[in-house]
Amino acid sequence: MTDIHFVVEDAPEGGYLARTMGADIFTEADDLNALHAQLRDAVRCHFDPMGRPSLIHLHITREEVISARRSRATCRRPRSYRPSARSVKSRIGRPLATSD
Repeated sequence: MTDIHFVVEDAPEGGYLARTMGADIFTEADDLNALHAQLRDAVRCHFDPMGRPSLIHLHITREEVISARRSRATCRRPRSYRPSARSVKSRIGRPLATSD
């Protein structure tokens, strides 16, 4: 085995929780630097030297909750982005302007 993958999530009480995908390793820490050290130690303890992974991949996830309601301010687009039907009809058939 050359790689091992961990899913890292925010802990409800603060800090981080990490669990492997494929091996039964679970650890937690207060910050990412401490988590790195905990993961290295857990991998060293779990595997024998010949079967130890050489790379540890962290897939850091974060839950974020946003409102499903859109406010009027976010729905407005610049006129150039969404031209009205009248302005589109008035441009049809006109030659493109060129700059000399």
